[in-house]
Amino acid sequence: MSDQAVTAETESNAVASATEEVPRAASGEGSTRVTTSSRRANATNGRYASPGTADSDQLLRCSHELTTEQRELIERLRCSLKPEFGDRDVDKYLDDEDMLRRYLKGHGWNFDTARRYLAKSLAFREKKPRPASWTCSYCVDNPGYHCMRQVGFDVRGRPVFYSSFIQAAVTSNSGADSVEHFVYLTENAVRSIRHREQKGQSSLSPRVDDWVWIMDCTGMGWAACNPKIAIQVNSLLGDHYPERLGLTVALNAGFLMRSAWAAIKVFLSPATAAKLVYVSDLAEQREVFDQELFDWLQTEERLNKESPLSESQRVFWCKPKNATAHDPRGTHSYVHEFIDQVSLAAVPSEETDGDAHIPSHLRRPLPHPNTVVEKRRGSSPV
Repeated sequence: MSDQAVTAETESNAVASATEEVPRAASGEGSTRVTTSSRRANATNGRYASPGTADSDQLLRCSHELTTEQRELIERLRCSLKPEFGDRDVDKYLDDEDMLRRYLKGHGWNFDTARRYLAKSLAFREKKPRPASWTCSYCVDNPGYHCMRQVGFDVRGRPVFYSSFIQAAVTSNSGADSVEHFVYLTENAVRSIRHREQKGQSSLSPRVDDWVWIMDCTGMGWAACNPKIAIQVNSLLGDHYPERLGLTVALNAGFLMRSAWAAIKVFLSPATAAKLVYVSDLAEQREVFDQELFDWLQTEERLNKESPLSESQRVFWCKPKNATAHDPRGTHSYVHEFIDQVSLAAVPSEETDGDAHIPSHLRRPLPHPNTVVEKRRGSSPV
């Protein structure tokens, strides 16, 4: 078993143990908290705004308008960890105000809790191989093991992930393989945001720092209905990537998905649970997508409903032979910038990159692991 696999297994076991304890929404006594008045920056007329709506945009902007008390907590959090992690902070988390804000906001502005989880993340990020250099070994060993991949950006510039159960090479997953894949996806999604910022393609204020997941439930079977795995992934995101999940759109969700979700959401905070919406038609969330991404999603959904599934949709990580055909790897603009323009020199190899001391924000964003493998091979079987 590789060092990365061992780390993923360890994280999976850790978050599994955590789910046996008090739900994340609970808070301990004696913790340092901001007052009720300072939390008003996180509310809009006392109600929760549906993700992806004009109200949610306003809510996002309000949440970035920090009070004096919140800014003091951010600086206090930075100073409390600098002595211990200053020289070991390989990804410069402690120099990133947005990162510190996310840890505090993700833990209800509870200083003690945020400090504990941030310290845990800083220790996690210095383990070798570092999360910034992870791939998904399950996909590498079994192409298409996971079908979840980034396919573009929404109207706000947030990375958009897409998955369809019908495309996955396996019908059930474990906590360890899910942890590996989510770490890989999230690390690269964040880098794709920074890449676009550096190129001047994202001038949105406030800074974009979360992502959207389109989960097409077509083909979902009983083997995929394991609430424990979803809870472990949620715990992973809460532990190491707080406030990264912006919206999950459950498309074509039937009885199985709704039953599984009912079992899962009792372990989540109300704010996290409210980030999932059911739709039978993507038009119900039309305001989230630009025309290019909306058209791509509709075509992808339609093709994944065909029986039998076409070869090009089954090997979704490969470039289609027909240049005018739908590309399951993502929108034309995403493929052009994040696949076609990625040089082989920028694609890491397991043998040489595992322990590379390269800060996460300086790494080139990469697509689905199997697309990376095909890029290195310079071939496509489709």
